[in-house]
Amino acid sequence: MLNTPNLNLNKPDRLDFVYVSDLNENMDILDNIIAIINVNISGKADLHSPNFSGNPTVPTPPPGDISFSIVNTEYLNMCLEVKVLVP
Repeated sequence: MLNTPNLNLNKPDRLDFVYVSDLNENMDILDNIIAIINVNISGKADLHSPNFSGNPTVPTPPPGDISFSIVNTEYLNMCLEVKVLVP
């Protein structure tokens, strides 16, 4: 019997018998991994309409950047060459 490198799932070799218990063990391991993934992504922002809270920050794009990067206030000030203090 071979095993997969990442999850150590049972992997029958070409001449091995396939046992239902091996398949069940593999399914239990995969089910547990999926449960962990679901817990880890449940608190993430929705991809299409994220709702941020607190004070989210992003890296400042380099001067002259015309990509689809997120712009922050530092970048806007660089572009406008004006420093504005907002209370």
